[in-house]
Amino acid sequence: MYCSRFKLLMVNLIYIFGYIKNKKNYMREVVWSVNIMIAILIIGVAWVLYYIFTYDQKFTS
Repeated sequence: MYCSRFKLLMVNLIYIFGYIKNKKNYMREVVWSVNIMIAILIIGVAWVLYYIFTYDQKFTS
């Protein structure tokens, strides 16, 4: 049984695109969790920088 390379390529591409289409919702959840983690990181870094820059005003010796 012989299949042309083009036909095999098309079958594989259809399979891959179908798999990606089914996983879109999962990928969105992962992106949102990454966005939340990045937001927490930015807030933490901003708080640490604020603390460092205002340390001398709070604790003068």
